[in-house]
Amino acid sequence: MNIVLTNAGLQALINAEQTGTAPVVISQIGLGSGQYTANASQFALQNEIKRLPVISGGTDNDHSIHVAVQDTSSDSYSVYEFGIFLSDGTLFAVYSQTGTPILQKTISSVAQFECGIILQGVNVQSISFGNVTFSYPYATQENAGIAEIATDAEAQAGTDTNRIITPASLQAVTATTERKGVAEIATTAEAQAGSDNTRIITPANLQQVTATETRKGVVELATNAEAQAGTDNTRALTPASLQAVTATESRNGIVELATTAEAQGGTESSHVLTPAALQTVTATQSRKGIVELATNAEAQTGTDAERVLTPASMQAVTATTSRKGVVQLATEAEAKTGTNTAKAIVPATLNAALDNRFNGVSIDSEGRVNNLAGAEPWSVFPSGRSVEMTARAGVCQKTLARFSNNTAAAVFNFFKSRASSIRRNGAVLPGDTVGQVDFIVDNGKMNYDAGTQGARVGLLQVEVNDDSSITSSGNTNTAIKGICRLYAMNDGSDTVGQGLNVTYEACYPSKNNALSSGTTTHRWKAVYAVNGTIQTSDENLKEEIGEIPEAVFKAWENVKFIQYKFKDAVKEKGEKARYHIGLIAQRIVAAFKAEGLDAFAYGLVCRDALQDGGEILSLRYDECLALECAYERNRFDEILIKLKGGDN
Repeated sequence: MNIVLTNAGLQALINAEQTGTAPVVISQIGLGSGQYTANASQFALQNEIKRLPVISGGTDNDHSIHVAVQDTSSDSYSVYEFGIFLSDGTLFAVYSQTGTPILQKTISSVAQFECGIILQGVNVQSISFGNVTFSYPYATQENAGIAEIATDAEAQAGTDTNRIITPASLQAVTATTERKGVAEIATTAEAQAGSDNTRIITPANLQQVTATETRKGVVELATNAEAQAGTDNTRALTPASLQAVTATESRNGIVELATTAEAQGGTESSHVLTPAALQTVTATQSRKGIVELATNAEAQTGTDAERVLTPASMQAVTATTSRKGVVQLATEAEAKTGTNTAKAIVPATLNAALDNRFNGVSIDSEGRVNNLAGAEPWSVFPSGRSVEMTARAGVCQKTLARFSNNTAAAVFNFFKSRASSIRRNGAVLPGDTVGQVDFIVDNGKMNYDAGTQGARVGLLQVEVNDDSSITSSGNTNTAIKGICRLYAMNDGSDTVGQGLNVTYEACYPSKNNALSSGTTTHRWKAVYAVNGTIQTSDENLKEEIGEIPEAVFKAWENVKFIQYKFKDAVKEKGEKARYHIGLIAQRIVAAFKAEGLDAFAYGLVCRDALQDGGEILSLRYDECLALECAYERNRFDEILIKLKGGDN
């Protein structure tokens, strides 16, 4: 708005400056309702409503002043014109506008009116103000005062030196890469994420942004000891500390290159070789080193003392009548044929070649082995006679062989017939023994049912059951049914111990409930079967039959199924060893003990002594799983009771 300085007001200013009298005093502001264009010749307002005393006034600089009034009355009016009056009543300045009120006051409101005037060519030091109650000068760098609030755009531009910024507009002046401004402090998580480009990091949360393999960050320098230990994965090395991390046989580190002399000397344990230096370390009879591979021709010549052979080139150095070399072993068939001139014979195939000299063997009634070239491989023994085969001195085995030009296999036959000669119809009656092999450890001969000499080691017996017979009539075979028994004899005695019976229907122990399959230290690796094991559960064989005590359920509640690997499997297979699901015997013992129970009083846990004085625990998983089922059923019953709203 253009406030008009009246002629009278201007004259008062001139007089004050030229005469040196007291400066003009602005004491009142008059408010009116006149709507017109103000002019300098005015002496009064066109339609004055009221005059208000000045409550604030002052000079902002050499050419501007400001003045303010306040109306706390219950009057109501609309202001379209106002005038600034001096203390002597002179209209100093005037302003008016049409259409829109300058100020509107209601009955309940307080009117606050303030204006500023710029006076060109006038020394505002000649102006004073009346009895002001408070002052609102314009704020400068030297004086506190009033100021206009800057917009967000003006605040962000940062070039306006007169306007001020409020806390709200200050929030809009955010710091960017192009301008200074305010910023929010990042949280530790935001600082570590490293993706927020609007927040800032303080020294405190910068410490949380540690460097890892997946993010950049701050690091602490490692000491020489930490650098050499090589276990700290959070600290960093400087070039100086890196020099302390020298490579040793027990530690990775930096190395110095060996000279040619050091490489050939072979005693320097801290320097390393380059490919070039390695080429100088050639192998000699007095020094280890690198070598060049010999060609097949060089290998066969056998005169080059510097080159070496590979497995492939060694195969080319075959033995001949004129040079030493490698040979392939002859098979038993090739040894017997005797025509191969390139392969060699070992003692085993030599025996086969020598045995091939015989066309057949037979054992006579006195136990002698006879060379019966072309003879039929049968011998007839007198009734009641047994045959003893004694090994030659220094030989631990005797072989019975059948030699034939056809495809028939070698057979070791035990023959029993009630007929007068072989190949006659004969019968094996109940109780007859067809064949028997005794294992003895002394110089004497022992029978199954008699004798007191030595210790019987084992017995392999084949016989006919009491209810069966073996008959042969022409090409018809009927009622073939027998049993094979393998016994372990009692130590230091001539009595039969426990054994194993095998028939065409089953394999079973010689005594009921007396043998185990495997031992604590000699276990089967795996058992393959079509069906599972069948265990005795006849009530007639049981006693003390009752409900499972609650204490057992409480103990079992603390037994956890876990996964694990067997140590011997890890030792054999490494990381390829498989996980197993199951239980730990010691934990079952502890869980039962916690409830005052002895786990070994139940068939769940087994304890066996070892030869070294220790013991090993094992589990019967069928009983463990049975208890697990009982426990789950018990819990299910409790849940059903609670769901039905009952206590029992």
